[in-house]
Amino acid sequence: MFVRDATEKTSASPSGRHYGHFKVIQKYLPDILKDVHRIMKVSMSHNVLIPRYCKTVTTLMAKEPGQPKIHRLRPLHLIEIELQAIAKSQWSKKLIRHSEYKRLITDSQYGGRAGNQAQSAVLNKVLAYDTNNLYVKNYTSVDEDLKANFDRELSHLGAMEDRYYGAPINQGEYLHKATSSQEFFIKTKYGISDGSYTFSKDLKIWGLGQGIGWSGSRWILTSSTITRAMESHSYGLKLHSPDKSVFIQKILDMFADDTSQICNSFFNSCLLEQTKQNLQLHLH
Repeated sequence: MFVRDATEKTSASPSGRHYGHFKVIQKYLPDILKDVHRIMKVSMSHNVLIPRYCKTVTTLMAKEPGQPKIHRLRPLHLIEIELQAIAKSQWSKKLIRHSEYKRLITDSQYGGRAGNQAQSAVLNKVLAYDTNNLYVKNYTSVDEDLKANFDRELSHLGAMEDRYYGAPINQGEYLHKATSSQEFFIKTKYGISDGSYTFSKDLKIWGLGQGIGWSGSRWILTSSTITRAMESHSYGLKLHSPDKSVFIQKILDMFADDTSQICNSFFNSCLLEQTKQNLQLHLH
């Protein structure tokens, strides 16, 4: 299914194996594709990385097409198709579906989830403002863009976190090993660099990287963990019905890495202090 749904023009595989090759194999030589799938299963189940899986080519894409501003470039990692297939099948599909089924993902995250839209986060934000205004209470709202969030995730912590969301232990080990074993090359219009850099004691590369199937899924799970911590230790927005029979609390609304925090207080003198505490907890 991964090969069938892939777009041939999508860049992948530093080795030169692109999606077009796999589509032809799927159509005319399906037995070979089955052998490739068996190799992928053995690689993950025994935590063995094929050397070809360890090469990553990083390229930069302009966030606004035609305007390659130095501060508006998105780094994308190109990895082997088989490793990308493992990442998407085990994290983007299997682990996320399991987490959704078990209701382990909090309602604060709207990005990357089936049935959720960016407009929903905006609508909830406006409704929170309007509802709070009815109470004639002061409140604060802080919007954040968690830049390079995929590159700031720690792979070893992510591996342990995956266990909470239902992943087998070898899946977490594979994530950490694959991340720490990568050899990174740089791609420009002049070609691919001869030099490279890798994980070492002095140069620790923990980030999961943009463009890899597990990155977005891992952030959905991490953002849920952050939300739970915030709900346990932050005040946030608290509202109740006129008869005080129904109480609700809202801490965060998130669409991927775009975050909105809101906080109100019955004691206005503490509002700024509570907001400061919420921000410090969220950023740490």
